[in-house]
Amino acid sequence: MTNNLKVIKENTKYSATIEKEFEKSVNLLPDENIEFKKRGIVFTGKLILQSPGLVVLTNRRIIFLMHHFFGPDKLLYIPLNAISKMNFKTLGFLRSSQRAIHLEYDNRSIVFAITYVQKFMTDFDGPKETINFFELLKKKIPKGIIDETVISSKYWDYYLLLAGLVIGYIIGGVLPILFCAGLGFLIGKGINKLTK
Repeated sequence: MTNNLKVIKENTKYSATIEKEFEKSVNLLPDENIEFKKRGIVFTGKLILQSPGLVVLTNRRIIFLMHHFFGPDKLLYIPLNAISKMNFKTLGFLRSSQRAIHLEYDNRSIVFAITYVQKFMTDFDGPKETINFFELLKKKIPKGIIDETVISSKYWDYYLLLAGLVIGYIIGGVLPILFCAGLGFLIGKGINKLTK
């Protein structure tokens, strides 16, 4: 069993469903077994954009199949021994009460949640499923890299952007709206950096 596995990101082979796409595209190692496979969501772009797909845990790696609406779907293989930090993160902004798992690996990071499907909707938070996966993952990685605290995402840039839009609208005209929104966004970015 080799321990020098690398992080791999590649396109999937298209299929009609995510499950079939996974079967067609994923290359498991000879000594690799799937221990967990559920639908999940990967958050990008300040946690506002979402890529639905699958989260799979094997005895060697975490595998994400991420569905993209504009472009090919992606597979991301993260070896368990490449994970350098794991903690919960609030999704912030409009979803401040919801939690996701934040992993740092190979000088990069990923934020994701396990989903569960109800009759007419998908609850992307799936709080029990996400917490259960966190507990399962805790058994697989060294204790020193697990942080049980919940990190709150900072969204001052978006809050002040919205405030700027409102102020610009009250003043009236396109230029005041653009100026106030841009100024609010830049001030918010500065606050985010100061409060890290």
